[in-house]
Amino acid sequence: MTTTIFSYTRPTSILALALATVVLGFAISGCGASSEASPTESPDSVPNGQRPVVTFSVDDELLGAAVEFDDSGVRIRPPFGWFVITDVQSEQIQQGLAPLLNPEYSYETEQIYFDGDSNTVLLVTAPKGDHSMEAHAGYYEEALDVQELRLDRFMFGEYELDQLVLVEPGMVVLRYLLRHAEHNEVEIIFAVPAAEFADMIPVVESVVGSALPL
Repeated sequence: MTTTIFSYTRPTSILALALATVVLGFAISGCGASSEASPTESPDSVPNGQRPVVTFSVDDELLGAAVEFDDSGVRIRPPFGWFVITDVQSEQIQQGLAPLLNPEYSYETEQIYFDGDSNTVLLVTAPKGDHSMEAHAGYYEEALDVQELRLDRFMFGEYELDQLVLVEPGMVVLRYLLRHAEHNEVEIIFAVPAAEFADMIPVVESVVGSALPL
């Protein structure tokens, strides 16, 4: 029996079209379960000192033991039962994910997790240099077949959190860039097949909501 480690494809999916209209609501009310952000407010119009506060619904049963990422000064709980990707597999997956990561920027991969049931990938990365979610959004609009794109900025505990949601045929990408006053940046990235997205929402919320500074 062969298990397929995530490969980047663009299959046409009926669910992808439905998710394209649903995912923006998720971006504000699903992963931002308690937020005062306006759905039409541009992130550029929100000064850092006025970011709305966001909270996440964390289901402990969906999460494994906490993992500390010293380089980024963060503790995160990955999904329970997901595989930790080896170095060889990591290179393969990162090549497949390159169009979704924006190859114009560099990242230090902290860890990659994979769920064979849903074919979903979770990356924990330490961005190198200055990263702008606005730049990533612009890259996506030019390079990918974008159906929906949403960028929002929040305060999450001690973090400034930028949330970027990309919907394209067959795939939903969720990026969470966390900035802390005393630590390096860390980014949590989910690449979810569109057909699995609805079921994956509680997992995404729980993982991002588990992030705590060391």
